[in-house]
Amino acid sequence: MRRFVSTLERESYVAVSPAQAYSVLRSVAAGKYRLKSEDDVTMSLIFKSGISAFTYGETMAAHVVPADGGSMIKLTISPKVPAQLAQAGKNQQIADDIFANVALILQATRHE
Repeated sequence: MRRFVSTLERESYVAVSPAQAYSVLRSVAAGKYRLKSEDDVTMSLIFKSGISAFTYGETMAAHVVPADGGSMIKLTISPKVPAQLAQAGKNQQIADDIFANVALILQATRHE
């Protein structure tokens, strides 16, 4: 029997060094979510959201890797409780928000 799991995997390219991308990603995650673990060597983070009106929260894993002339931010979002209704849309919204905030901070630092 196959289980339904609403896990979303997304990635986003940013034209900055992996160290800078990781630093900004970490500040975005720490600002809005609870950091559960971080590894500066592998540039990996695990962070969680709390309970909302529609979900029991999400667990997010992010990893920054070098890419052509910049960095790739890889993000995986999973519900804390498998098969939550309305989870796919919520996961997409979270990913869009994280990537938008990273881009906004990077854009602001370029203009300083």
